Amino acid sequence: MNRKERLFLIAILVLAVLVRLTWVMTFHNARYAESHWYHDKAISLLQGNGYTDKGLPTAFFPVGYPLFLAFCYSLFGAQELVAKLANVILGSA
Repeated sequence: MNRKERLFLIAILVLAVLVRLTWVMTFHNARYAESHWYHDKAISLLQGNGYTDKGLPTAFFPVGYPLFLAFCYSLFGAQELVAKLANVILGSA
């Protein structure tokens, strides 16, 4: 890949990040049922209560995303903005 192609790909990546960041910082969206569910599971994992739903172990959804959120929350705090910024990184990657 030559220099021009690399610069073009970097520009696309920067644009992708900027568009996502602009959206996250400009528009407030109400959390809906699924985002509540993932957030609650991440909090449960973070608090050491395991991957449970209504007190019972669950495999309703794979544990990957809630575990990722729990990790992000452990580093930066359990806030909606943390999850949104993590999604900006995941979406841009």
